[in-house]
Amino acid sequence: MPLNYSKWDALELSDDSDIECHPNVDKRSFIRLKQRQIHQKRDERKMKIDGLKKEGPMNAALLEKIEELVAKTKQDGADHLRKTASKLSAEGHAKPPSSSEDQPSIDQMIFNLISQILTKIKDVSPADSDQAAEKELNFHLNRLADREKQRKVDLEKEELEAHKHITSEDIHDGFDVSHVDKKPSVAIDEPITASSQSKSTKKVKKTNIEVLNPKASGTSAGQDNNEGAEAEGEDSDVEDSDDEELPRLSPSAQKFAKIKSSDYSSSLSAIQADPSLYLNESTTDALLVEAFESEMKGKKSYAKNCVHQGLLLQYCRKLGRDGVSLFFRKVGSGEPKAMQVFIDDVNSTYDRISKRCAVIIAERSEAPTSKEQIQLVPTNPTTSITFEVPDGPPPENLELKTEDPAEAEQLDVEEVRKFLWDRWNTFNQFPKKLQKALKSKKLDQVNLVIGDMEIPEAEKIVQDLDRVGILCFTEGGIIDKTAPDDNPTDPSLTSDQPADSTPQATENGSSASAQVVIPDTLA
Repeated sequence: MPLNYSKWDALELSDDSDIECHPNVDKRSFIRLKQRQIHQKRDERKMKIDGLKKEGPMNAALLEKIEELVAKTKQDGADHLRKTASKLSAEGHAKPPSSSEDQPSIDQMIFNLISQILTKIKDVSPADSDQAAEKELNFHLNRLADREKQRKVDLEKEELEAHKHITSEDIHDGFDVSHVDKKPSVAIDEPITASSQSKSTKKVKKTNIEVLNPKASGTSAGQDNNEGAEAEGEDSDVEDSDDEELPRLSPSAQKFAKIKSSDYSSSLSAIQADPSLYLNESTTDALLVEAFESEMKGKKSYAKNCVHQGLLLQYCRKLGRDGVSLFFRKVGSGEPKAMQVFIDDVNSTYDRISKRCAVIIAERSEAPTSKEQIQLVPTNPTTSITFEVPDGPPPENLELKTEDPAEAEQLDVEEVRKFLWDRWNTFNQFPKKLQKALKSKKLDQVNLVIGDMEIPEAEKIVQDLDRVGILCFTEGGIIDKTAPDDNPTDPSLTSDQPADSTPQATENGSSASAQVVIPDTLA
């Protein structure tokens, strides 16, 4: 059976030993010349193919235009050619291309063709001009049609020659596939034993100390303290990390925390979708922090679920390379021994968190909850505090009435109007809750609202009440009961203090004062 070597015809091999040249010609130069000729012919063929391909649409457009001219000339005669030439000239198509490299447009080619035809039939009699114009158009139409046929033949020939040999331009990607292995690497998922874990923990802590303070004299002592802290357990670890920022749940971890502890199939799907859940140790820490905060808020079922999901990720991470499949094959399938070990670990971890939260809540409940308050208290049991609440803005026609004519002369209507406007605007700036308490004119309700405010805000409220005359008392002042007894507050001195530090007013003969009431637990 004869061998068929035709499949190798497309390969163009270059072997220097096959090249023979004259002894007086340098063989290397001759080889370079042959290579240059091959590349030059290849570039010329490529340019010719590009030109033939571009010529196709142009010839099609010209054929369509000339066929249209032939049809119109049969109807209107040579006058149609003259009208078309005038129209194209008016549109600016009579100008030649600006440079030799610019390709003339279709309209410019049609204008040049019509100009040539009109020049040839210029000497023909008017009776024969229509027939001569039609004849010239048909001649150019047939000539262009023949050129189009020849173009197709030449293009097919050049493409066949170009594809005769394989070149570097023919190299392309047959297909491209990228694959990401979701399985963890051996380095990340290496089984961790108790001894190796303790050693790595010691190394990390020692490294941190050396980096933070490499020249400290107590490095060895600090290392011993850290090793002792490791033996103390979970409480000492929490104390060491008080200054560190607590880990928080990522969006995917938040969704994972809400998966029910009994739904192992959903947990497996979430881990397969995002392997970083169990590869990142901070996710387990964040779930335990979320469990602690939820237990403090009273969300016990959600807290235990967070503990379950956090330990699930920890087991998957520590069981080795195939930790995920091993865990869900043992625990997820409900194997009694494996399930018992895991559930006991979850319950013990949750019990520690629950007991710690109970201790913190008890300590907070025993702590004093009183805070420093501002209260309005009469200094004399025989007097009382009253409130003059404005009903609205001052009227347009304000009349001042007084029994003393001399006092009436001293009063200025505009000053009084300005004072009344100030009182009305100040009252409207108070919180709605305080406005309602002032309108009731009950001291207990006003003290209740002021007591809920912070000290600076309450002091500002009392000063504004005294300044605009809503709070009526004779001796004004904010008296601090925590002040020593040997230096009592002198009412006569409070009247000389600035208005922003001690409110003061005298009106209607009533006497009262604003006092700072501080609980004994804070004194």
